[in-house]
Amino acid sequence: MNTFYRIYEKLSWIPWLAEVVDSTINGEIKDRLPLQKDNGKPLSVILNGPSLNRTLHYLDRSNTDIMMVNHAVKTKLYEELRPEYVCFADPLLFKPCIRNYNLQKRIKDVNENTILFYPGNVKDAVLLKGKNAKKVFSLKKLLDIEVYSVKLLEKNLLAPYFINVGIMALYVGIQLGYKKIYLYGADLSMFKQLTLNENLEIESDDIHYYGKQRVNYSKGDRNGYDMTYEMKTWYETFSQFRIIAKYAEAESVKIVNMSDETMLDCFERFKE
Repeated sequence: MNTFYRIYEKLSWIPWLAEVVDSTINGEIKDRLPLQKDNGKPLSVILNGPSLNRTLHYLDRSNTDIMMVNHAVKTKLYEELRPEYVCFADPLLFKPCIRNYNLQKRIKDVNENTILFYPGNVKDAVLLKGKNAKKVFSLKKLLDIEVYSVKLLEKNLLAPYFINVGIMALYVGIQLGYKKIYLYGADLSMFKQLTLNENLEIESDDIHYYGKQRVNYSKGDRNGYDMTYEMKTWYETFSQFRIIAKYAEAESVKIVNMSDETMLDCFERFKE
């Protein structure tokens, strides 16, 4: 049994090594985020959970830099906040189509200085060009938790698995040198909405601060989707947020979760 685990530990490094080699061959090593000095401002990461509608009044736009994510670019709030940064992680946003082209054009039109970050392992991000589009070193799959090392994160030779865009946004915020990060709309409670219909199909109310829709996950494009897959996804999500918490602690970064209803248990909660 000990021999088996020793072999497993060695093999668990292969996906990471493959990403590093691939990134080197494609000349992407130089594009990884450099650690920067603290600019004196906190960063407010705006996620899309419904609690954002109840907590956004705490945000002082004149005294914070802002990062928004994914489909929030479509909203009126995006125009009001004019964020310094946007993180894209949803695979649908990288497909070459007019809708995505217009979405990326909107980022520039609202604030031409906004920097757009996207995972470096996305090879079909053909629309993401220009000096304001930055690759972030990323992995295609989750590694064994024991593989993750703060030292490797510091050197940009490892990154959390961006299974949730909030993980990517916090990672980028730490990499950019922010020493205090406020996290808005980080509810992470969508699993509470899961139901099973009479056909044993998994459904849910997909709720965001900008609205909700009823979704049938079993009829989507996820191969082999079932409740086991769904619960595994949630384990992976929370485990990666916990890695971010350890990384933040090692870098002396304080992350404050402003959400008034959240299932994240790894960050300090805001108290009035």
